Amino acid sequence: MKKVFLLILITLFTFLFSSLLIGQNISGSAHDFSSDSWNTTGQICIVCHTTHNSDVTVANAPLWNHQSTAATFTPYSSASIHASTGDPDASSKLCLSCHDGTVAVDNFGSQTTGTQFITGSSLIGTDLNDDHPVSFTYDQALATNDGGLFDRLEYCLLL
Repeated sequence: MKKVFLLILITLFTFLFSSLLIGQNISGSAHDFSSDSWNTTGQICIVCHTTHNSDVTVANAPLWNHQSTAATFTPYSSASIHASTGDPDASSKLCLSCHDGTVAVDNFGSQTTGTQFITGSSLIGTDLNDDHPVSFTYDQALATNDGGLFDRLEYCLLL
């Protein structure tokens, strides 16, 4: 019985994970910079990723090719949040490298004198106080403390 349950659980996770990957496509999205004049390579992924000479000092950034942000952030705060928020961690800083407005979008491939900055509603800035919280541990302890959240495994088992 345990083997059948484990097999069903593995199949479920495989299906969910593969459907997420299949559904993602950067081509034609807001992150497709391949036709922008400042991207002289014409490549889609190169603005953030590269196959050679990537920046290996950035944690959790596969083949990272973009200048990372060094900004100091005002973290999200709310009386209703039960998580401890602080400065964004490495994976959040990957997105903020463009969206905080301190690093140009065209600062990639060792180019650090870019002039193309994000504007409008895509510009988050360095004050994250009124944005979605990032860089906090989402685990069973937080789910239990909050009462309205579910641990990811617990949520899948409820389905």
